[in-house]
Amino acid sequence: MKKTAYLKASMLTGIFCAVMIVLSWVALSVQLDRDRDRALQNAFMQADNMARAFEEHSLRTVENVRQVLVSLKEIYEKRGGGAVRTFEQAANASVARYAVESREAQRSLFNLLSIADENGDLVLSSQVPFNRVNIVHRPFFQAHRDGERGFLVGTPILGTATGKWYIPMSLALEKEDGSFGGVVLASVNPFYFSDFYNSVQLGSQGFVLLISSSGEILAGVIEGREVPFGTSIAESRLFAAMSRSEEGALSGVGIADGVSRLLSYRAVSPYPLFVAVGLAEENVLWGYRQRRTSMIVGVFVFDLFVAGFFLAFRRVANRERRAEERFRETIINSMAILAEHRDKGTGAHIQRTKAYVKLLLERSGSDALYPRKDLPLIWQSAALHDIGKVGVPDAILLKPGSLTREEFEIVRQHPSIGGDVLGRTQELLGKDSFVVYAREITECHHEKWDGSGYPRGLKGESIPLLARIMAIADVYDAIVTRRPYKEPLSHEEAVAVIRVGSGSHFDPRLAEVFLSCEEEFDAIAKKIPDPETP
Repeated sequence: MKKTAYLKASMLTGIFCAVMIVLSWVALSVQLDRDRDRALQNAFMQADNMARAFEEHSLRTVENVRQVLVSLKEIYEKRGGGAVRTFEQAANASVARYAVESREAQRSLFNLLSIADENGDLVLSSQVPFNRVNIVHRPFFQAHRDGERGFLVGTPILGTATGKWYIPMSLALEKEDGSFGGVVLASVNPFYFSDFYNSVQLGSQGFVLLISSSGEILAGVIEGREVPFGTSIAESRLFAAMSRSEEGALSGVGIADGVSRLLSYRAVSPYPLFVAVGLAEENVLWGYRQRRTSMIVGVFVFDLFVAGFFLAFRRVANRERRAEERFRETIINSMAILAEHRDKGTGAHIQRTKAYVKLLLERSGSDALYPRKDLPLIWQSAALHDIGKVGVPDAILLKPGSLTREEFEIVRQHPSIGGDVLGRTQELLGKDSFVVYAREITECHHEKWDGSGYPRGLKGESIPLLARIMAIADVYDAIVTRRPYKEPLSHEEAVAVIRVGSGSHFDPRLAEVFLSCEEEFDAIAKKIPDPETP
């Protein structure tokens, strides 16, 4: 039957509601992506701004140290080295004097300022009292002795003279003949850098690192705690990026603690140093995740409202559909009873026929060939298989004895008559109605597998599947029930007829299915018997 306008409206409403729900999540996804990108972009800008600030601080600090060492070197070399008896004499230039006398410099930047001769022995020192040690085995000393004359920044070392960690920054001394004359050394306090880094709020798991060109951490903090000196990040993505360019940004694991961060780094040019800032992605996205939760809850509430609206509409549609199905079933049963009543049949035959067809359809797996929603229509439509008998005269239809050839020819017309009746009904109800299945069954249920049936003489699989199923169901019920022209036979006799007719009258595959469930046919026949004739 054609769908009512209300059912069509229900279907459109369902589509509309589904589209609204999908669109709400698509819109949420787009908004969340934008919100997340904005949070990350802002965090990268923040990290870059901090990296610039730390780069400037590091550059200014290292340049000050270099100027102090240059001043000490110039005075010491100018006075011939050995003529300088005290450190104060070597530090009488303004720059060096500031380094020696400044309380801030002494307390925070320098652990020690010293001069070592070509043998590595400290000959002058800002330390009071002066602790004479030898530094010949220090890497920076060996580098200068081997020919390096430029300003060097080494990795943190535990001082022999002071017992404190320091970052060695040094220059080579030259004798009058240009040969190696020793080293002027600034033992720079690494905590001077970390104290400055701690003045900035980095958030949970945030870090600032001062890194050498070989990937070793000279100073740094992670969430307010100092990073162990000399830790290497040479195997990290951060160091790989630093090796390619003097500044940049990336995301990922910058150090070996497994924390994903947004990273920004800058070279402390012209010195072989880098400053890196890392903001933990978890901390950066905390606000975004809070907003995401609120937005998801909002969309979920909206979707619940839409779903509730649809379910309410669907309940109305279901009531409409059930009413339509009851009306349709009433029509089918009424038409079937009309046909059976003329043949002295009863409603029991209709119920048995539907049960037989349903059983064969399911056991043969043929139900998978049809839309699930149409299966009840098929079972119900099977009851109309003999509706064409309305066109057979009572004298022939109700004749108790054998029919003449002429009478049988008239009976053979009932499939075609039924097909015509259902064809006209289909014109009124449309192609999506139950009549499509009913007509297929009605017109062809007397066709035989070997082509000897009627009215068309169809053969094999050219006979519609539902008609082949109906043929078995109809013959079985005709054998085991009373008809005007015969008494009922036994279930066993009916089974024998179908077994013998396999491959001639009946589809052999369907006959095999019948034989596998023939006891259930017997049970259906006994469960739905014809009423006793009074």
